[in-house]
Amino acid sequence: MLPYFDVLGMTTVKWIGKSLNLNESLGISVTSEGFCYTFNMLPYEEILRYSDNFNNSMKPKNKSRKWSLEEGYPPGETFDAFPRRTFMPGLDGGLTIDNIYVNNSHLDYLCGESLQGFKVALHHPSEFPSMDRHFRLPLNQAVVVAIKPQMITVSPQLWNYSPKDRRCYFANERYLESYKMYTQQNCLQECVANYTFAQCKCIPFYYASPEEKITICGPANNECVRQSKLKYLEIESSNGKESEQCDCLPLCTSLSYEVETSQTDWSWHNVLNILNHVKGLNRIRTDLDPKRAHFSKLTVYYKDLQFMTCVRNELYGLVDFFSNMGGLTGLFIGFSVVSAIEIVYFCTLRIWVLQQFSFRIVWFLIILTVATCSTILVLKTYRKWVTSPVIVSFATSENSISEIPFPAVTICPVVKSNVETFNFTDAYLKKILGTELPPFDEEAWRSLSLICSIDLPASETDDDLFVNDTAVAMLLNVFPELDSENISELKWRGKILDPNEYFSYTFTSEGICYSFNMLDAGDIIKNPEEYTIPTDRKSHNVREWSLDKGYSTSDIDDSYPMRTFVSGALGGFVFDAMTTKRKDLDYLCQESLQGYKVVLHHPAEWPNLDRHFRVPLNSAVDVGIKPRVTGVSPTLRDYDPKRRKCYFTEERQLTYFRKYTQTNCLQECLSNYTLRTCGCLGFYMPKDRDTPICGPGNLPCLYQSKIDYLKHDQEACFCLPSCTSLEYDIELSIIDWDWHRAINAMRAVSHKNYTMEFEKLYLARLSIFFKDMQFLASERNELYGFVDFLSSIGGLLGLFIGISITSFIEVIYFCTLRLWCNLKKYGPGYWSGEPDLVDEDEQNGAKVL
Repeated sequence: MLPYFDVLGMTTVKWIGKSLNLNESLGISVTSEGFCYTFNMLPYEEILRYSDNFNNSMKPKNKSRKWSLEEGYPPGETFDAFPRRTFMPGLDGGLTIDNIYVNNSHLDYLCGESLQGFKVALHHPSEFPSMDRHFRLPLNQAVVVAIKPQMITVSPQLWNYSPKDRRCYFANERYLESYKMYTQQNCLQECVANYTFAQCKCIPFYYASPEEKITICGPANNECVRQSKLKYLEIESSNGKESEQCDCLPLCTSLSYEVETSQTDWSWHNVLNILNHVKGLNRIRTDLDPKRAHFSKLTVYYKDLQFMTCVRNELYGLVDFFSNMGGLTGLFIGFSVVSAIEIVYFCTLRIWVLQQFSFRIVWFLIILTVATCSTILVLKTYRKWVTSPVIVSFATSENSISEIPFPAVTICPVVKSNVETFNFTDAYLKKILGTELPPFDEEAWRSLSLICSIDLPASETDDDLFVNDTAVAMLLNVFPELDSENISELKWRGKILDPNEYFSYTFTSEGICYSFNMLDAGDIIKNPEEYTIPTDRKSHNVREWSLDKGYSTSDIDDSYPMRTFVSGALGGFVFDAMTTKRKDLDYLCQESLQGYKVVLHHPAEWPNLDRHFRVPLNSAVDVGIKPRVTGVSPTLRDYDPKRRKCYFTEERQLTYFRKYTQTNCLQECLSNYTLRTCGCLGFYMPKDRDTPICGPGNLPCLYQSKIDYLKHDQEACFCLPSCTSLEYDIELSIIDWDWHRAINAMRAVSHKNYTMEFEKLYLARLSIFFKDMQFLASERNELYGFVDFLSSIGGLLGLFIGISITSFIEVIYFCTLRLWCNLKKYGPGYWSGEPDLVDEDEQNGAKVL
């Protein structure tokens, strides 16, 4: 009864750009929503103890290979392991399920809340999906999901702690009745199942259970099941006795996923209409009725190449206890373990007279034992000092948003050409049919072939391996204006600005884009003339700001990049009525998805379009920003970059970029690798004056070199993060904008006769602002500095053997200077300089005389 979303044979699954077999890559899992399709989930027999309770045809098919829940993937393991993993952030490095099909006959408005489409849940591969934590994939829309992993691990010092002390379980410490793998989610599901069985004498079909609890609840028990779950969760949250019986602590190595989603309408039927009207073109099905079919598209990818892991550590371990105790007792009473043993000795053994030889053996063993203990603890302290010098922690106070730049906003229209200048769809169809293009159209076709994602005819690209600057300049010649009708309004902190003055052209992998609050190209790269095209737009140079130190003036308006001091829409960026002409819409160049791609990035970095969100046509998008700032303590400046795990901007010089950031370093390394592999670079990549520009024929090489670089070569560049870094997390809100009604209302109120043909336009509105007036930054600090190291060693040595630097110097003195002076003064027979020996010898000499 489960509807199959590939009845037409058109659904595709892509993983890191490679097409997978649909039936082999997607399994079927059992959830509270019924049966669902699952990608990258472990098979039931690796999760459940009683997997035979589920039909074999309804199970994920892949088995885990060289992976464990706590240790992950072994070092050096290839990327063919399962569960699947990626080495590449952005769209090209993730999962894309295209053409998910639903027919009108499948739609039901009673069973599923009358909301159509799909529910999607991201979860750990070793856990059953919880559909309580889903997002939606609507019909006829494309949804893009950017993932930020949240990982918590545990330090080896905690392995010997009890689970209650460390507040987590290792996978082999807790036995579950139904699950082979312990996770907090699996434990909670088992507890809910047990509680439900106790209350209702049955369990829902989607709960795992042993054979003796296999009684499945029927529809009459639905209310009992719902109330049992609510009652159990209430008990769990109140920490009652039942909660203590379950004791579902987190897994010591846990992984969860935070998501940022954006969506846009998908005009797939327009592509169908265009291609079906071409005589002799049999690329797609012609028996598909666009009025009865619905398609959706889902893309899931990692937002960043790297992420910060949280580690459970000892706050106060045994070594710290001994060190502090030794420091305190040594400071106040000069006490040590040797002193304690000496007291015991004088109160016990010394009462009985020991032979001199036995006395020496006892004290030798005591000193050896105490010295060994202190040496072991000192070595542990040294290892801690060497391996864990830096910790990233929260700052002690909040900062104002006026201390950081507002993000650079880069807007890339999906429409790449003005149809009056060049019609890409018409040129594509002519190329398919073998019709010759006029010279201008041929040159424009060659330029747009660099950025359009549709498969191009092989005969048109095989010999076109390189292009010159003219082809790149053509992108600007055919590019449509962001405000073609001169009706847009740009607001910054409530003040109206001229878009032509504050938007600059930027070259990206998507072609030409508009950037707001981005530094001038000359402040970012060393050869800006090789990376940009001169225009009459105003450039904005850096004023009163640096990458490491931030702003040097309190005057908000006398600095660049721009910043704000007010949260909310009033203190942010509002671009009202981005315009797109209906006739300019193109459904072949960019996946038939219309609207705009938007990237928020650091003003000193070039935009990375792999991390975009979408602004659909006829919609209003509000973007709330939460800055993520990481600073550095001055005490770390003298550390080696490998130990502090970050670079200051002046410590690492780049070939193409003026300032070091991790993003700039990675882009430069990718350029160098691509140049070695392909003999050319993309027009949007940093390069020298004489570097060849890759043409359409080299696009497969560009794509493959990026994959190979991220897979094998990126660690060779050693691109550590910047010690002072700034990133922006976002929260999106999208709503349809019925601006036509607003125009009609304005016409009625103002009695003006608008001559503009608004029905032939699409408008969009974008608002970006900080959510809060202040933010809490993170800071790299010394976890265990040199002073802490010396303090711990002093405490340990003082506690166990009562030694200090003065004592150590005294030992050296007696073994060197004192020995030399005695030999010189008294001769070889009296090297110790003992007065009794000298006096006795003098007396014996006098008697002889």
